[in-house]
Amino acid sequence: MAEKTLQITPKGQYNNINLKELEDGDFIVVKKKFAEGYKFESKTLKKKDGSPVISYSCRATYGDKEVSFWLNEAQHKLYAACGGIDDAVKIIAKEEKKVNPKTKAKMLINVLSFEKVQ
Repeated sequence: MAEKTLQITPKGQYNNINLKELEDGDFIVVKKKFAEGYKFESKTLKKKDGSPVISYSCRATYGDKEVSFWLNEAQHKLYAACGGIDDAVKIIAKEEKKVNPKTKAKMLINVLSFEKVQ
């Protein structure tokens, strides 16, 4: 595993990081500003059951800057379980082989995992 430095992109009053920049074996450490992220329900994207796609905007300190990043529902559930305010969390990317259920094509995707740093 190797710690990666992500680019911080200012957008309005926020500094954003994109966790999609993490590649297999990469990780970063953030310090939580809030125990959980802010929930957003998409007005346009829908799940198969017709319910809205839900994502979470999370705030944390990365290096010496306060940043925001996005997580999907499954990722957020794991992130929220890793401590509370001011706890350090390691975000790790692991490449996994998956099969597209529609096309049966094999593909590699990065799956994020989260560990509370002691």
